[in-house]
Amino acid sequence: MNKSNTVAIIGPGRIGKIYLRELIKLKYSNFFLYGGKTKFDLKNLKYLENSLKQNNIRIKHFKHMNDSIKKCDLVCICSPSNTHLKYLKLLENIKAKIIVEKPLVTLEDLKKININDFLYQNIFKKKKVLCSYPVRFYSKEIKRILKLKHLKYLKFQYHTIGKNTYKDIPEDLLPHAFSFIYEFFKNKVKNIKNLKKKQFENNWNCNFQIENTKIFFDFKQNIKGKKSKLNIFLNNFKITRESKILSNGDLDIFLKINKKRMKIKNPMSQNINYNNYKLLNNKNLLFDYKFNSNIIFLMKKFLSYEK
Repeated sequence: MNKSNTVAIIGPGRIGKIYLRELIKLKYSNFFLYGGKTKFDLKNLKYLENSLKQNNIRIKHFKHMNDSIKKCDLVCICSPSNTHLKYLKLLENIKAKIIVEKPLVTLEDLKKININDFLYQNIFKKKKVLCSYPVRFYSKEIKRILKLKHLKYLKFQYHTIGKNTYKDIPEDLLPHAFSFIYEFFKNKVKNIKNLKKKQFENNWNCNFQIENTKIFFDFKQNIKGKKSKLNIFLNNFKITRESKILSNGDLDIFLKINKKRMKIKNPMSQNINYNNYKLLNNKNLLFDYKFNSNIIFLMKKFLSYEK
């Protein structure tokens, strides 16, 4: 449940609409949407039909961000990655709490700010900004189910229908993989050794080691693909993510572990709920500060290409 009631969504595209759905579940009712098409189309959003008929939900759409955002208690940045830093700077002096869709900022933007100071000030000290990493909740659930004592082998295979190529593929998908392995290694994720990377037009892969665990990342993006596929291999277990779209626009999420299929909570829902609760209740964000610091450290390490 939210304490306040007015939310801004910057970038009401595919991800922005997911945030809209999830925040309605959290009992928000006033929404300001910024960007995207001149006229925001609500016709295909079935999960809004009943709420709109009952006048429970109020939505205003603006082509560009303006002073109306000062009325909001929560701001969700779901615009393209290369705009995140611009909006974070524009929102620096407003009182609203901010959730940023991953990545927090691009590698190019890291050159423009002192990222360590930014993370400390905005996450730990001001308790103002959190970044969205839903795959971390897959990792939590898998750890709970498998209860592995020793992890010798981990492969994170993510093939999506994205349009990125070459170095833009790992910049898009590495945050998912890093947030997954963080739950297994915590601050030891920095102890990377024997890192080897291969880059092609439509796929990117690497292998490395943390302590005695051999780790592989396998990424691929193909705009013509039918759907995204996430497979995770842990020792002798193969875990496949499966989903089913419901009539209300929501998703049922399943994990297929070897041949056993089980339903889990939607990680996107869990993630938005977690960030919303932590920010609006001013909870201790030390873990989140360390987590984000480690993700940024790994992004810089893995994407520093030596010719």
